[in-house]
Amino acid sequence: MAVDAKVRGTALLANRQFLVKEFGQDAFDRVLASLEKTHADALRGIPLAHDWFPASSMVASLVASARLFAPDDPDRFYEAVGAHGADYDLNFMHRFLLRFTSPMWMMERGAKLWREYHNSGEWQIEQGATPHSIVGTLRDFAVVSAPMCRTVVGFVRRAGQLTGAKQMQVAHTRCRALGAQACVFEGVW
Repeated sequence: MAVDAKVRGTALLANRQFLVKEFGQDAFDRVLASLEKTHADALRGIPLAHDWFPASSMVASLVASARLFAPDDPDRFYEAVGAHGADYDLNFMHRFLLRFTSPMWMMERGAKLWREYHNSGEWQIEQGATPHSIVGTLRDFAVVSAPMCRTVVGFVRRAGQLTGAKQMQVAHTRCRALGAQACVFEGVW
């Protein structure tokens, strides 16, 4: 049975804040104006952080945002949105505490919290081939979208940096949007 993919309003709030900060007060309205009515209507107004919204509408807004504001480098744009999401979600107190952890610890905790923000998908987090590496596998996520995966890369990289891993690198080595069974993210620091 197919899952109607949903995302919490906190992700939409972070994305909206990023657009306003980087591209001006009217940026989100410009994105809405470029969307199909169904997606635009789902995102209008001020989302509440705890409410659920259609993930397809969020992905449509990401793609429209990149088309409007970063047509020459959408991957960099998606990763910047993801990095902003990490900064948005991990408030000052969390950031302070993260400094005493590692990217592995952060990813293990994040995997447990995933379903607080998405109604589908399960993470498996494993130690990578070296002590400062990690492999995260996302299975059964109802959203199959390369742009969404790029935001995850940006989020994981930035969250890792917040633990003190300044040289955090993240590669998306397998993607369901390209036919893989699961999305795999590999990080080194």
